[in-house]
Amino acid sequence: MCINNSTSTSFGRAFTTKEKLEYKQITGQARNLLGTDSTSLIIFDTVFPTKSALDTGVGSSFSKSAQKLITFMKDMLSINTVQLGPQGIITKSNYSPYSGSSFSLGNHLIDLSQLNDAKYGNILPEKILHDAINANDLSENEKKYKTNYSKVLGKDKIKEDIGTQDQALHIAFSNFKNLDKSSALKNEFDKFTNNPSDWLERDSLFEALKEKHGTEDWKTWNDEIDKNLFDGKYPQDTVSQRINEIKSEHNEAYEFNKFCQFIASKQQKESKDNFKNSDISLAGDCLIGFSIREHWAYKSAFLDDVYMGCQNDDHSVEPWGFPVVNYNELGTPEKPLEAGKLLQNKFDLFFQRYDKGRIDAAYQLIQPFLYELDKNGKPVQKPFNELDNRVMSFVEDSARKNIPNFKKEDISLELLGADAWGTLLKTKNDWGHIHLTRYANDGWGRVKAYENTQGYSLDKINIGIGTHDDISLMELTDDKMTEQAHLLANDLKLDSQRLSSDKIEFRNAKFGELFTAKNQFFTIFDVLGLKQQFNKPGIDPITQKPSTDNWSARIPYEFESLYFKQLSEGKGLNLPKALTIAINAKEKSNPFSTETNTLLEKLQKADKILSEKGPFTEEEANAAFGSNTNNIR
Repeated sequence: MCINNSTSTSFGRAFTTKEKLEYKQITGQARNLLGTDSTSLIIFDTVFPTKSALDTGVGSSFSKSAQKLITFMKDMLSINTVQLGPQGIITKSNYSPYSGSSFSLGNHLIDLSQLNDAKYGNILPEKILHDAINANDLSENEKKYKTNYSKVLGKDKIKEDIGTQDQALHIAFSNFKNLDKSSALKNEFDKFTNNPSDWLERDSLFEALKEKHGTEDWKTWNDEIDKNLFDGKYPQDTVSQRINEIKSEHNEAYEFNKFCQFIASKQQKESKDNFKNSDISLAGDCLIGFSIREHWAYKSAFLDDVYMGCQNDDHSVEPWGFPVVNYNELGTPEKPLEAGKLLQNKFDLFFQRYDKGRIDAAYQLIQPFLYELDKNGKPVQKPFNELDNRVMSFVEDSARKNIPNFKKEDISLELLGADAWGTLLKTKNDWGHIHLTRYANDGWGRVKAYENTQGYSLDKINIGIGTHDDISLMELTDDKMTEQAHLLANDLKLDSQRLSSDKIEFRNAKFGELFTAKNQFFTIFDVLGLKQQFNKPGIDPITQKPSTDNWSARIPYEFESLYFKQLSEGKGLNLPKALTIAINAKEKSNPFSTETNTLLEKLQKADKILSEKGPFTEEEANAAFGSNTNNIR
């Protein structure tokens, strides 16, 4: 028996409590039948929704709203992993999380509302919290879909315009200092700062010197020892004396940074623990490069005037501007040299913060693409020998030390690009790998393409439709439907003509294909059927600078009703439909077993409920039908 895969497109309603319990059971059974393992939701911190009454202008995975969203997504989509973007410090001039710091967490991610709680000593007065909320001057509709970076971070480099987030944090810091020394929060802070953390000390010194010189671009500082404090050329007595002077002259900035890192680290750990209690693994996004502050702090561990980039389709160099560690001074995890110690510290901290990880542009750890600037300032590729397993041995060593029951598949290497396949083979297929169906063709990009590939394990693939931050499935449908429909139809045993002419059927098939693999991921925008693109580079026509709208997409707090309304229009991830497509495509027995037929019938009933005319929240469904109503059985 093969359950009809046609789509009802009129309306979509929420489940009652009883129906949702049944729904979670049958989707779990379907996942077991398909052999799925990790299903990940990709969402960047700033994208998370916030209740209007608490919205300071930026989202955070540390918030209660984030926990609410993830619980809903776990119930509706059977996700068991949340993959975040990088969580480092970003600047007023560059909102990209991929430009941030590798060690320090961004102040903008701190959930201010928690600082008004007794657990945090009520260090942020309610009035100050409301001031930060009221400063979010976007329109009501904009607040739902856009991050207010200019208010949160500040608009320029003027010291007084430090942004509403840091304004509130400075007041919280002042009140924190007045807490009794025996308070629980003070004791936690002492443990945090007394734990040897080279990165915390150096980042705090950097913040102090940034205040002194008025910019984080240390190469423009007019004091040579400040510029080169950790380059290894000055006597230790000279360095120690200067460090003491910095702490004395700019103690407020120095201590404020330590306070912010304590609060951010505390909230990050609490968030991770909360996810774990809900059986959700937290995956981080490991930056491939280092920030300008880390270049200053560990200058002697980097190559001089060598940068990281990539090659464009026309073979020109795309300059990323990231400094490059001295790969000739790595050593081994057992006996690290200077550059090796820096990488070791970076990976240790990363794997302490997360249960799993995605390594951005991971080919740079295996076959690095480096460049220098010629006399005219033009980037020119710098040939460099392959690293083989030299850096990946540091990754593995740190992961094994810090992640309980670590498996190499827990780390997904992003190996997209011109020589992705060659780089993949050089890892000897030991690690998890990211692949996309966005570029599907006869030989690459489809789940089927990996099933019988020599030397490659489909079980280690982590496959999604697009990457973590680029174009949405809604946009992809407009560009690729005609081109990819026949491939999907052939692989999934669907009608080619229908897929090539019906956008809803095509999108359902793209989702369904992912569940024929063991591990799959979805972006929050695709799940909700939205066209928003988190990373949409562009130039502002007025300022002629990168658009401030980039990296600003958010989702509304009313995500539950939005999800069901989007399903009513054939948008978003309809899990019963996707699982049905995958089972029909993957099951070999014909006819299906009685158990499989029964499961497919229940999935179809769940799909039918999702196609009814409202209501759009569980609470409303319970009021309309009774919480014990169950139309799935």
